Amino acid sequence: MDPRKFIWIPNGISVSAMNATEKLDSQVEAAIPGDQFVVGYAGTIGVANALDGLLSAAAKLQEYSDIYFVLVGNGKEKERLLGRVETEHLTNVRILPAVPKAQVPSLLQKFDVCFIAWKDESLYRFGIGANKIPEYLFAGKPVIHSFTGGSDPIEEYEAGVTVPAENPDALAKGILELYQCSPEERAQMGQNGKRAALEHYDYVRLADRLEQALFDR
Repeated sequence: MDPRKFIWIPNGISVSAMNATEKLDSQVEAAIPGDQFVVGYAGTIGVANALDGLLSAAAKLQEYSDIYFVLVGNGKEKERLLGRVETEHLTNVRILPAVPKAQVPSLLQKFDVCFIAWKDESLYRFGIGANKIPEYLFAGKPVIHSFTGGSDPIEEYEAGVTVPAENPDALAKGILELYQCSPEERAQMGQNGKRAALEHYDYVRLADRLEQALFDR
């Protein structure tokens, strides 16, 4: 088909809602280490979220006592992953209950790096559209992205590190790369992401793009 007939408008964020954040639940806050390098995930714990790789990377990085992994959410894979944490003695991993949507921005501020992963599927060859990505970008934190496909926003906006999907060795290496960056380098990645969120994922801007697509063609 004629590519001029195609317009892509991504998932986005409400900047006002992200700024009107609620304080994080005290029990959840207490469960997240404040003196370690925290790699965090917030969202559904399901098959499509490919979180086994994160646990496998955590196992490979257990010698780094100040790197800690936190998963916050619910889903049908949660009990199985909790079982892995217990049987594999992953003392550097904690899986916590989901928090209300309004608390997510406060939660992301507790992470040093935000994590998102995908299955290694040809489905993603044209790109991805998770609403978690603009939320992570707006948080101003570097992102570790386990992804094999096209149109990678983390790479495009220099907002973190992308590694091949379902590759725990590469994921562990990518986490170490961010861990070994200077605080200034990580802050710059976070600033790049925040800028991208405001310029490309704000619902106000997306609504303008939709209006233009519908009425100005």
